Amino acid sequence: QALSRGAVLRFRGVASPISGPQNPGERDFRPWAHARGTVGELRTTEVFLAAPAPFGERLRTEARKKIEAVLDEGERRAAASPLGHKRAADARSLLRAFLLGRTDDLSPEVSRTFQEAGAVHLLVVSGLHVGVLAWGIYRLTGTLGMQEKLRLLSVLLFVGAYASLAADSPAVRRAALTSAAVAGAGLVGKRIDPLALLALLYTLELLINPALILRPGFGMTYLLT
Repeated sequence: QALSRGAVLRFRGVASPISGPQNPGERDFRPWAHARGTVGELRTTEVFLAAPAPFGERLRTEARKKIEAVLDEGERRAAASPLGHKRAADARSLLRAFLLGRTDDLSPEVSRTFQEAGAVHLLVVSGLHVGVLAWGIYRLTGTLGMQEKLRLLSVLLFVGAYASLAADSPAVRRAALTSAAVAGAGLVGKRIDPLALLALLYTLELLINPALILRPGFGMTYLLT
């Protein structure tokens, strides 16, 4: 049975601390793992599903599967066109990276091309993606002649849906919450102090996961924002 985040598992196994380097010159991953809240490793061969994931998580998983199916169908059709199989596969992997933040099936050639161009960040769903897409939805609904509150409501709904489907990251969560707060404030006719909102989000993230303070990139993203 397919698993979704939030499912409760019951298992039997042997837990142990994260092992250190086993060979000379091998990197010690223990500090890296501890900074991300990983305190040990578990070796098990028996896993049972005790309770399914909440409805919202199952809905998100199904939505991702639908998007993957659409991308697969697009790749099949493109492969039968003059593009050929190789270019069709590359196009699918790029769309998957842009839409869902999944980069595991990018070909080495595509990854190397983006690295050489200094554009690897474009393959990672970040706060910039969320902000640009939210702005695009706002402009699009304005072009369609929708009223201001309906435009803001559209942004609010889109940001929530996209952030739940895209790869999880502090930058995506922060951008989604910021966009949602600005759109929500606009719906009720209020204004938000950007610095106060940023400080609130920073505090909330640290309360949820204090280990984030050990990640240099976490503080860097807030500083750059």
